[in-house]
Amino acid sequence: MNLRQRLLKETKEYYEEDPIGRRGLDDKGKCEYSTISGKKCALGRIMTEETLENTPADGGSYSVIIEAIPESIELLEPYEGLKFVVPFLDDLQDFHDDSVNWDLLGLTTTGKTTYKALMEKYA
Repeated sequence: MNLRQRLLKETKEYYEEDPIGRRGLDDKGKCEYSTISGKKCALGRIMTEETLENTPADGGSYSVIIEAIPESIELLEPYEGLKFVVPFLDDLQDFHDDSVNWDLLGLTTTGKTTYKALMEKYA
């Protein structure tokens, strides 16, 4: 399993355990890199604390941020090599953000299909 697949699997398992309590959504259901209550989106989980402190919580898509301020984005050590793999990180963010992928119990049928497609895409 390569790094991208491993991160997809970790993301799926992390949010499946407690979709409501762990997904980085604010009170209105909008995704944030890191919420006031400490929940993080899929990208927020792999960003350094310094990056999270210097990036607006609702900073937008990863591709917009990395294009605008690439020097300010630092990922945790195991994921540093993915910093400029923008299409993958956008896919990871979309997998987390899209509410059709998640319900109270974890992945929906659509989410399982999306996960499988992403695992194949990044094999």
